[in-house]
Amino acid sequence: MTRILIAYGTTEGQTAKIAEYIADVVRSHGYEAEALNLEENHSLAPETYDGVMVGSSAGPR
Repeated sequence: MTRILIAYGTTEGQTAKIAEYIADVVRSHGYEAEALNLEENHSLAPETYDGVMVGSSAGPR
């Protein structure tokens, strides 16, 4: 099965919600998807996934 990583960084939690939503949509199309916070998962191995998406918040301005 195709595995997709949605890695994200967030300051207020909104990017986490968006990453989880994207993972749900990807799963609904029959793929395996995992949304992971980069700050909490320092030992990620992106090479073990078939595809990777990265998202982050704009942060304070």
